Amino acid sequence: MIPEKPDEMNDEEWELVIAMTHVDPSKRAELSHVIDTLKRFSMEDLDEPRQGGTTRCITCAALVFNHSRCCAQCGNQLGLKEESRSSCGPPGSPNTPMELNTDTSVRDLVNVLRSETIEEQESAVLLLLQVCIRDHKRHQILDENGVPILVDLVKNGRTHFLKVCALGCLCWSSELDSTPSDDEFEELRETIPAATNTECTSIVQALQDQSDRDKVKTVVYCTCTAGTIGRKPLLNAGIIPPLVKLLRNGNETITIWTMDALANMACDGDVNSAIVAEGAIPMLLEHLKNGSETQRGFAACVLGQLSVETASNSAMIVEGGAIPFLVGLLRAQTNIPKNFAAFALDGIAAVNDDYGLEIARNGGIQRLIKLLRSGTNTHKTHAASGLARLANQEENRQEIGRRGVITDFIALLRRGTEDQKESVAYALSYLALDTAFCTDMVEIGAISLLMALLRDGTEGQKEHALLTLGSLAEYHSQKIVDEGGVDPFLSLLRTGNKEQKMVAAQMLGWIAHSNEEQRREIISDEVIELLVELLRSGSHEEKDKGVFALCYLTDHGRTNTRALATRTIISLLVPFLREGRDEQKHFVVNAFGRLACIDTCKKMIVECGAIAPLVDLLKSDNTANKERAAIVLGRLAANDAANRDVMKRHGAVNLLKKFLRTGNRQQKRKVETALQSIGEESGRKQCRR
Repeated sequence: MIPEKPDEMNDEEWELVIAMTHVDPSKRAELSHVIDTLKRFSMEDLDEPRQGGTTRCITCAALVFNHSRCCAQCGNQLGLKEESRSSCGPPGSPNTPMELNTDTSVRDLVNVLRSETIEEQESAVLLLLQVCIRDHKRHQILDENGVPILVDLVKNGRTHFLKVCALGCLCWSSELDSTPSDDEFEELRETIPAATNTECTSIVQALQDQSDRDKVKTVVYCTCTAGTIGRKPLLNAGIIPPLVKLLRNGNETITIWTMDALANMACDGDVNSAIVAEGAIPMLLEHLKNGSETQRGFAACVLGQLSVETASNSAMIVEGGAIPFLVGLLRAQTNIPKNFAAFALDGIAAVNDDYGLEIARNGGIQRLIKLLRSGTNTHKTHAASGLARLANQEENRQEIGRRGVITDFIALLRRGTEDQKESVAYALSYLALDTAFCTDMVEIGAISLLMALLRDGTEGQKEHALLTLGSLAEYHSQKIVDEGGVDPFLSLLRTGNKEQKMVAAQMLGWIAHSNEEQRREIISDEVIELLVELLRSGSHEEKDKGVFALCYLTDHGRTNTRALATRTIISLLVPFLREGRDEQKHFVVNAFGRLACIDTCKKMIVECGAIAPLVDLLKSDNTANKERAAIVLGRLAANDAANRDVMKRHGAVNLLKKFLRTGNRQQKRKVETALQSIGEESGRKQCRR
């Protein structure tokens, strides 16, 4: 078990420790690499004056001589060319040239952004963007009040490169640290014009022709352009083949930012297909399995984007063995890899239930819950969404519930972001399928929070809150009423979409079932007509919920029956005698039993074809429904020779006589009455007292 990263150890040093202690001995770092890296670390600890005037390479942070144009360690260019060094210098010495590199402090880089020299600003923003993927460095940008300066560059930068790279810095800060807010960030994004065709063509050409040391700036420019509204122009310029080719590049910085560019490009469905067609998935899987922690994180991000709502891509990713490595990445020491791993698992779980089970088998549920409890806001958002996907399967649902996560979900319903609330409501809608978990939710206070979402939430929040309440209503409808639950459901029955109307109908049925006073208040000609509309034009499930509500609003057909006394309603109820569940059949025969006492309704019942399915009910194993069917047939037969003849042709007499031999005393009395109405003797001998 690898311990937590010590605070005094930087990310690069920790990555060496991880590489040396890989669980698979064959994948551990070579001894020669370890020795060379340790030598480099020891050189970096020396005072710079003793190095004969050195700077650090942008890419690998190795020390290089000031007069060098490239890094001897990795071959990449230095932070700035000799002729474009900053003339602003550190504070207190404005005329001192500054060599910008990865060793330059965040404070100095932020100060350079105030410079009048475009080259200096571009070099500084390029370096700032690269440090944004290091948590402590990104936080320093906030501490140095760099966000307003970056915002100004987005709005007023003198080159497209400055604008999009400044926005790229803010994108990391917004997503991981919520500064600026999502709305503020989107407003800034809209201020940047799309890259021109010429700019996109130049990027593609540069990626193909440049040496490695010049590609860092170009691939960063590419990913930032793709992060605005530049995906289509870049795709049309032919960006995908050279980007995918760069995945084979041995330079870590280039592969990291190439994967970031592919992730930004993959947000578009057409681009997604192009990336896969170029053979990117196997190379991304290789980075996921064998790259540095940062490379593994960015590979997870691209794979997550490629898997979104794409079954074939997800299958390739899962069959390539991605899931164990993605789950393992949830244990990463830095935030970005954990964030991207949770994002990828969420996307994969959404495609196929079997993938969700595999994620759980690899320990994904436990890791996602830990992230939900102790991660950043972004971690919590992805973890909540991932757990919601996993809760779709009964086996996973039980494990999630047993680990006590409902309390954490309710806490996010109270204080979480809008996205977190939506994901939590989605997860609760599955957990609420278990009655024990329903009790837990109610005891913790879920109903008031879900009702608040139903009234004032986003469309997604309303949808999931409604489904959760629909499951809670069976045993906790009174608590829903106490929270003002009737009016919102009546409103949804009137104006909601099909799914909302369906669940609202079910909710009203449960409320009517548990509270007679509420039942009398709910039922009205308007409500009956709205429910009938579900029966008339809804799907099978919508019809199911509509007849459910009618059943309970009329107390299983025993009261308010005249509300059903129209040809339209009767014709819509008859099919439930044939194809409905026992409970639905019971409701319909009860209602028809009441309606059959009214001559006009009696005629409509027969004309709508009810006799045959009523006779068929006499063949069922449900004795309560057989008894009610016998009552309806008897009332339809009374004083109506034509109806009696139809019943005899369908075999009602023999079925009634059979039931007479097997039923209890009450049922036998009902059957005898029906046989008498049909004009047949029961054959039973009456006992003399």
